[in-house]
Amino acid sequence: MNNSLHSLFLFISFMLFVQSCDKGLISEELLTNEMRAQNPYNVSDEFTLIDEMGENYIYEVKTRKCTIHEMPAGSTSSGYYLVEEEKTSISSINTEEIYQIKFETDGRYRRLRIRILFKDKGFGFEFKTPMTHENTHYIDSINIQDHWYHDIFINEIEKVDNRAYKLYYSTDYGIVKVDFSDGSYLELAGN
Repeated sequence: MNNSLHSLFLFISFMLFVQSCDKGLISEELLTNEMRAQNPYNVSDEFTLIDEMGENYIYEVKTRKCTIHEMPAGSTSSGYYLVEEEKTSISSINTEEIYQIKFETDGRYRRLRIRILFKDKGFGFEFKTPMTHENTHYIDSINIQDHWYHDIFINEIEKVDNRAYKLYYSTDYGIVKVDFSDGSYLELAGN
């Protein structure tokens, strides 16, 4: 009996050793300088968005944090990816509304996610990064609030009641316009 317990202990120890040796870095999924540069917002930056009624909403960049962590490759693998994420949080100064911008990469995706919450409307948008004219729908220029913006990336999703459905984004200025399904919109105040 003692011999079988000893054998069982050795077997379990061996399996744990083999499993721990199998754990390894599969790849590093870090943000490139180009990807970081496509988020123009820095802490304490302020900008104003204007709605279709002419009301001003002032926003301030509260945080921009970068983290690197391990992400398991899957339930059957003990390997992992080294993943870098950058999160930028933007809040309204003169209302309770919030914008959040989150950059993230991982073993499967490279994307810029923008989540918009405004009044009782909201939605999320996603761009493949780094954004280029080859991989992202764009327009050469757009006039918003008597100011011309160039190289505008567009993300348009299905029109759903009470949701944002179209985002105009500049890697120099950030969000320049958001269209909502009810005909309302937000536009960046001219700089």
